[in-house]
Amino acid sequence: MCAGQVRVTIIQAQQLAGLDIDPVIRVDVGPESRYTNISKSTNCPYYNEFYVFDFHEPTAMILDKMITISVTTTSTSTTTTTTAPLCLPLCLRLHYNSHY
Repeated sequence: MCAGQVRVTIIQAQQLAGLDIDPVIRVDVGPESRYTNISKSTNCPYYNEFYVFDFHEPTAMILDKMITISVTTTSTSTTTTTTAPLCLPLCLRLHYNSHY
């Protein structure tokens, strides 16, 4: 059995829809999920949060996973909105790094 890590850093979001919202970002890598802290009353939250996803499976199976990032916002009127997720294949990042 092989082991591998996927590391993701969420720095910030900009110009989210709405005023006086409390955004939180969800990061999924395969079946694993992590959430940022909730930023209060902003549509341009700064996080600078780092996540490690550990996998104990062959490298080829790890590279088949998707990274999915979505933003959920809650306003003072308790309305919750989730943005369309951004989905990236993990293997895309590996090919990008191989050029350097």
